[in-house]
Amino acid sequence: MAQTGNLQIFGAAAQDVFAGMGPDSINGPALNFGYAGSSFGRGAGFFNVRPDALATAPNPSLRFATGNLERMIITNTGRVGIGTTGPSSRLDVAGNINTSTQYNIGGSRVLGGEGTDSVCVGVNAGVNNTGERNSFFGRGAGFGQAGNVNNGSYNSFFGTDAGQANDSGQNNAFFGAGAGYLNTNGNSNSYFGESAGFENRNGEFNSFFGSSAGRYTSGSSNSFFGEGVGRLTTGDYNVFFGRNAGETSQGGSRNTFIGTFANFNLSLPTGDNDTLLGYLAKVNTGVNNPTAIGAYSQVTQSNSLVLGSIDGVNTATANSNVGIGTTEPATRLHIVGSFNAGATPANHVALIENTSTGNNADGLAIKIGQTGFPTSSNNFITFFKGDDTSAGSIQGNGFGAVELGGTGSDYAEWLPRLNPAEHIQPGHIVGLYAGHITKDTRSASQ
Repeated sequence: MAQTGNLQIFGAAAQDVFAGMGPDSINGPALNFGYAGSSFGRGAGFFNVRPDALATAPNPSLRFATGNLERMIITNTGRVGIGTTGPSSRLDVAGNINTSTQYNIGGSRVLGGEGTDSVCVGVNAGVNNTGERNSFFGRGAGFGQAGNVNNGSYNSFFGTDAGQANDSGQNNAFFGAGAGYLNTNGNSNSYFGESAGFENRNGEFNSFFGSSAGRYTSGSSNSFFGEGVGRLTTGDYNVFFGRNAGETSQGGSRNTFIGTFANFNLSLPTGDNDTLLGYLAKVNTGVNNPTAIGAYSQVTQSNSLVLGSIDGVNTATANSNVGIGTTEPATRLHIVGSFNAGATPANHVALIENTSTGNNADGLAIKIGQTGFPTSSNNFITFFKGDDTSAGSIQGNGFGAVELGGTGSDYAEWLPRLNPAEHIQPGHIVGLYAGHITKDTRSASQ
């Protein structure tokens, strides 16, 4: 073989071509480049495979040194240490590691810094990111759909495929597998939970907390808290709290639903400015500005307030009583108060006031279901004393009018009657007609 260098070592035998041997000591044997042994440059370093005895552990090992300082070691167990003499892993580095592209594990990219000042951790996380200061963690997080480049900035996507299709959306925080999956241009959204805000592509200023919360929502400025809340809502400025609250409600804006299953299972478009408070509270479709308060309560008319449940309505099995000043209302409306003063409007337990100054202004209407002539058994108003005994009543008189029932007397029975056959008793309320009295007050002048 032709010589091509100053030193040539060749061999074909099974034995070593070149071997450096010496005593079993801490200083040898060694093959050195520089200082001792064959010198090829001052401080060039040395390669050394240590023997088993007396040498500095671990041994035998392959060590690399420069300037008389050990820089790297390959131990007898195959561990590689850089900047450390005792590596505890297959590769152990004491110091900084720098790469200009990415880190792969098993051939798959798991860590990259695409974009500017961004961190992308996970298989294909942020692969197409060109934005600034993004944080993508999880397989496919912030990946960008085929043909699209994720040029949004200041986003935080955590979870498998979180923010996967983001294009130009900015200032978003998506946490959970599939959270904000199809968001493309939406800004300033916060989604927490698996598939939260999954299909909201362009909405802004939404806050969704819970698995599938706002999953198919397309609106903006909505706040949904709970599993499945507002899944189909397309309106804006809605607030839904409670599992499945408003889950199947569509359309409608500025609505507030609070309670598990509030307005659940009404898939038709919802009205605006609706307020529901309570388990399964509901509002009919197209109704605007109503309020229903209480479990199983339901309101079916715009600009209305419903308090409590109604037996047989919205699966309710009981009627609710409303108490003001009492914790144990005995009737549909029970008002309790304590006043002992002059009879002014403000010194009564209840006041009904019509502020109209017109000639047809009315005060209070009392209606019963009887459609014939109410009798004395039909009490429109009953007056009770403190011991719950009656002090009188306003009741039907059997002729289509009312009378004052009780033990008192107003002497009306002594006045001339329009109909001599009428039987007028003390306490009856009568009307004046052509100078005569009658229990039929419908045509009376007074």
